[in-house]
Amino acid sequence: QRDDVRLLKKFMQSLGVYGAELRVEGFSGYLCELLILHYGSLERLMHAACAWHKPAIGMAKTENPSLHSKFDSPLIVADPVDPNRNVAAVVSTTSLYRFVLACRQFLASPHARFFFKEKEVRSKAKLSRLISSRKTSPIAIAFPSPHLVEDILWPQLRKTALALVNSLMSSEFEVFGHYYWGDGKECVILLELEFEALPAVRKVLGPWVWMQKPTDDFIRSHNRAYNLHIEHDRITAVEGREHQAAHSLILKFLSKPAKHGGPSNFIPFI
Repeated sequence: QRDDVRLLKKFMQSLGVYGAELRVEGFSGYLCELLILHYGSLERLMHAACAWHKPAIGMAKTENPSLHSKFDSPLIVADPVDPNRNVAAVVSTTSLYRFVLACRQFLASPHARFFFKEKEVRSKAKLSRLISSRKTSPIAIAFPSPHLVEDILWPQLRKTALALVNSLMSSEFEVFGHYYWGDGKECVILLELEFEALPAVRKVLGPWVWMQKPTDDFIRSHNRAYNLHIEHDRITAVEGREHQAAHSLILKFLSKPAKHGGPSNFIPFI
């Protein structure tokens, strides 16, 4: 089964899901060995993976639902050496289902390209044209990397990026996508917004007018609104928006990230 293990690792490597580092959140070498050992071959593993949905795998049988009471992970594979350890604990939902989809695609149309994917390198000019053609608002936040080991740096980067996305979304900025990256010297959080700027006013729907106390409370709490009016059967306020431009909200977040859900010991400065 050694060749099956090698092929599985190469397959996952080409997908970008091989490695237990928190930067990758993928399948460790040990996990690959256990999966081949359990299913018997790469082909049988791939056929099984096509139907995976929150799989819980014990070494005694294919599915062991009782493992869900012990572990909370997208993929659960009990360690035969230590039953209280989930070998797949680091595998993210994205990595898991990237593997599942690739298994389906490979079995439908087997090809060597699944194992030897060529890395595409784009020029700055091509990247610029690609970004421009999307008609979105990209924002990159670059800052010197804190002196942290990789397995601490990447979770902190992830937490900072997600907290920033949540702050933008709560202020009604639509985040099309986001990514984060670091190499030990520099870190980058990349955001793609549908719009960088929003109107100066926002509409807030209040309670139904027949709910007297909630309506009275809403009127008191929005006493500085530009306008209070009725829309059908609901009280509605039109008020000024605190942040019209995304960059102003981002600067406010970066000044005190811990206040907005970012890590308290990971404060990026532009």
